[in-house]
Amino acid sequence: MPVTWRRPAEEPAESDMAFLALDPARAPPPIVERAYQLADSGLFSRIEDVCSHLIGEGYDNVLLHFEARAAIRADLLKGCRGAGTAGIPAS
Repeated sequence: MPVTWRRPAEEPAESDMAFLALDPARAPPPIVERAYQLADSGLFSRIEDVCSHLIGEGYDNVLLHFEARAAIRADLLKGCRGAGTAGIPAS
């Protein structure tokens, strides 16, 4: 599934993604905390996009953390929409 970015007419600039990079000198944050960081970044419009990014970062069992947890999914979606993505329809 392709990732949908806030500015779908163009690829995200490298600088847009740079601030999302994990510090290799530190342990990565827990998966749910990281999901909130990504959702609040304004670069993702859908929870599926956040999950795809988490998988790309090497987190395991990503879908198990969010599939049956409606409250977390709703809160993450609110973060995605509230961080500047309200103009992009979420599918």
